[in-house]
Amino acid sequence: LTSDQERNSSTAHMTPTPLGSGLMGISLSSIQAGSIYESVGLRNGDVVATVEGIHLFSSNSDRLLREKVSSDQTNSISMALLRDGCPATLEIHLI
Repeated sequence: LTSDQERNSSTAHMTPTPLGSGLMGISLSSIQAGSIYESVGLRNGDVVATVEGIHLFSSNSDRLLREKVSSDQTNSISMALLRDGCPATLEIHLI
């Protein structure tokens, strides 16, 4: 990981969220003020189900989410999530 990726990985807590016998996605909490997660519009309590159409249903999903959000090679990211229990889509345009 680059120093930016390492710093970003510590600015939010990510927990796999169960659904029946599988996983629903990754639940975000403890998002720090000024972090990349806050700056792109993610909130505490959001459950991210997909990033760029990739389902976050495995034990290494938190790593994939961190990589996508902090990648220097990505101009935009689309996420499907649950916010306050309601489905939502977040389109993130990175500069």
